[in-house]
Amino acid sequence: MIFPATRVAQVRWLGLEQPAGAWTPTVAEVAQLERLLPAALQRGVEAPESLGGASRPDWLRSEIPQILAHLPEYRRQYVGLVDAQGQRTILVRAFAGPGVDGSFPNEDWLQNLVIVDDGGFWYWQIEFDPKTGRFARFDSNGYA
Repeated sequence: MIFPATRVAQVRWLGLEQPAGAWTPTVAEVAQLERLLPAALQRGVEAPESLGGASRPDWLRSEIPQILAHLPEYRRQYVGLVDAQGQRTILVRAFAGPGVDGSFPNEDWLQNLVIVDDGGFWYWQIEFDPKTGRFARFDSNGYA
């Protein structure tokens, strides 16, 4: 689900720095992101810092293979963020789809960002720069 720029206010509930602005990613930009994501995650198994995960490398090394094994089973939300320097990124929120162990109903996922504490590898996020094709700020939820 690509969220319009008007929904960016929901990002503050994620514990992220409030963006300076917002934009609506295009279908082509999201397609580029999705095309590059599996290889980026694969690189992240060996080098979590390549995804901006240098603060918890061992944790991410254990979570990323599980994410890769279930990649098609995630629902995704895409939000366009603009930082203070005018840099545009796409925030990806990924979470378990219906019928998956660890999933929550999330019936309003087409209207609101899904925010779940815990849930492990079934709940993760990453940012993508469509200009450079690079990913950053990858993180996976913990376990209760």
